[in-house]
Amino acid sequence: VDSRSGKLIAGAAVELAGNEFEKLTNKDGSFTFSDLPKGRYKAATSKTGYLSLFPNADWNRFTVGDAGEIRLYLTLTQAAAITGSVLDGAGQPVRSARVMLFTREVDGGVGHLAAADTFSKVDDQGTYRLYNLPPGHYLVGATPDGNSGSALFQPVYTDLISLHAGETRTSVNLTVFTARSHTVRGKVTGRQCDAIAVSLFFEGKFERSLQTNIANDCTFQFQGVPDGEYEITAAFPTTGRTAFGPLLGENPLYGRGRVEV
Repeated sequence: VDSRSGKLIAGAAVELAGNEFEKLTNKDGSFTFSDLPKGRYKAATSKTGYLSLFPNADWNRFTVGDAGEIRLYLTLTQAAAITGSVLDGAGQPVRSARVMLFTREVDGGVGHLAAADTFSKVDDQGTYRLYNLPPGHYLVGATPDGNSGSALFQPVYTDLISLHAGETRTSVNLTVFTARSHTVRGKVTGRQCDAIAVSLFFEGKFERSLQTNIANDCTFQFQGVPDGEYEITAAFPTTGRTAFGPLLGENPLYGRGRVEV
């Protein structure tokens, strides 16, 4: 069932997790699993263009006993999207931009931006598309793409956007302005430097960071660093990440300092 409209959804996949049972819903949105062995099950459903907002809810779990019929009502929510462009003051595409989605959160009475696990690169026309989004309240931000040498502007953010299920919000455009930039160079000492990643965190925020791998001689260099105060870290990559190092506060962390440019 569509969580917003209440319409029945045909062609959605329904799976009983932990087992080899899967069906597609009929034209009327119905599905039937017959002759199930006794046991506990968890039902999951999916379809392109939709999201399951409560995949671990209790109502998705059920137990098959000796006899009887069990009726389940599963819901999907239409995914939303945001599109726009990132241009400079002259109206030219900013190809070095990474567009990210943020939410506003309050921690200990202090509000801050939290980066969602959604981002988009800008194409050669300066356009981006953030998709497969749940409904909610968001800010869109354009930041340097994180590669050393590409940080030619200060990050910019939109106002708060209220996004509804199934909505595609267009023309969410951002304009960035080239900032005075600097080069930060250094060397990591005190241990073997193979695979160490060095990161610059602007005001201690991961979503406003630059990252680079270290050279064979243990030196590193950041180009195009805007004015500001930064925390600099040197660390081995953590399990599950790319060649870049961990977030602030994560281990293993082997060096930390501050730099102002």
